[in-house]
Parts: sequence; structure tokens; C-alpha cells
Amino acid sequence: MKNVIEKLSFHHRSPIIPLVMYSVVSVVVYWLMGPPILILLVPFGIAYAIWFIWFRNRPITPTTRFLQLYLVMYIVQIMHLIEEWVTGFYRAFPALWGDFWFHDPSKFEAWNTIIFINGNLAMDMFWEIAILLLPKKNAWANYTVWLFLSGMVVNAIGHPLYSLWIASHGELQTFLRQMYGYDYTWYFPGLFTSFLHVVVVTLMIIQLRKNYKMFKGKPFPTLGEAIGSLKKTKVAQ
Repeated sequence: MKNVIEKLSFHHRSPIIPLVMYSVVSVVVYWLMGPPILILLVPFGIAYAIWFIWFRNRPITPTTRFLQLYLVMYIVQIMHLIEEWVTGFYRAFPALWGDFWFHDPSKFEAWNTIIFINGNLAMDMFWEIAILLLPKKNAWANYTVWLFLSGMVVNAIGHPLYSLWIASHGELQTFLRQMYGYDYTWYFPGLFTSFLHVVVVTLMIIQLRKNYKMFKGKPFPTLGEAIGSLKKTKVAQ
């Protein structure tokens, strides 16, 4: 595994690598899921532009605190995926997208369950690899962390707005009830865990701002060291 990580390591001034990879991924994802997935693809593109302009030459410093928050956010994202899956986000969101843009909840088909679940798990895998490569100042890993954050921001802001939309649009409520048996009048799938995203994303952004001002010469902690530090903190408490 260590040899694989070493081969994947590139200097942080290699912005073409994440651009090419995520461009290909975006095309494939759009082909599989259609226009509603633009809710993520557009923020991912914005995240790349921000990273390329301001941060590509300033790799993230993976401090112990940052890695601990990253792990917490990763767990929150898994919980969020489970809530979305159980409550039917893959059906409800394409209907909301059609209702918002075309006043027609039936405009887009529901996402395939297998594609929805495995697509999310594939992104989770990217984020796992990224955190392992972060100490190498790897361009792909550096941007992927920004990608992770942009997705979490969309979740934090988006789901409360989706709930406001469904609460004020009876035609969407009626469509979901008749098509899928969902009796949602104010709740939109994924709402509850999105509040956890608000907390963790805020803490992560605060920590990132600190990281950019911190030491340059000290060695980066590994993921294992961060987990060990977190365990020690719990024992001390």
C-alpha cells in the first residue's frame, strides 16, 4: 500500500491532474444521472476555480485537529447517505429539480438506486485516498479535500432549502405521495443529518483558516496519529 501511495504522489503544483480526473468523472456522472446532478457538479467546478486561483500553491496542512474533524465529517457523510437512502432522496430530488425549473415534478426520472449508492461510496473512497496523500502535498488530494468541503456545504445549505420548497409546493407533495407513497409535507430526505453538516463544516473552515497561518517546518501527523490523539483525549476526559 505504501508503494502505491508513493507512486500516486505528485507535487502540489500539478493542477491538471484533478482537473482532468474530475472532468471525466463529471461527464460520466451527468450521463448516468442527468441534469439534477448539476446541484453537485456546478459547486465542484466552483471549488476547483477557487482552489486553482488562490490555494493550489498553498497545500493544506493536515494537523491533528484537521484530521480529527475530517474523520468526523466523513462519519457524518456516511450517516447522511443512509438517511437519504432510507427516505428516498434519489427519488425526491429529481422530482424537486423538475418542479423548480420546469414546474413539473415528473420531468426527470428517479435516479437508479445502485448508481446513487455506489456513486456516493466511490466519492467516499476518493476522500479516503485523499487524506492519505495530503501529507505528500499532492495536487489531487489537495483539491479533493476542497471538493469534499464544497459537497458538505451544499448538503448543509441545500437540504433546509429543499424542505422549505416542498413545504410550500403542494404539487411536489402530491407527486411524491402518488408515485412513491412518501407523505412529506415539510420534510425532505436528508434534512436531519444536514444540520450536523452545518456544525462540522463550520468547524472545518475555521480550522482550515488557522492551518494556512500555521507552521511550515513541522512534520505532518499521519491519520493514525490523529486517531490515537483523539483516543487519548477521550480517555483523559
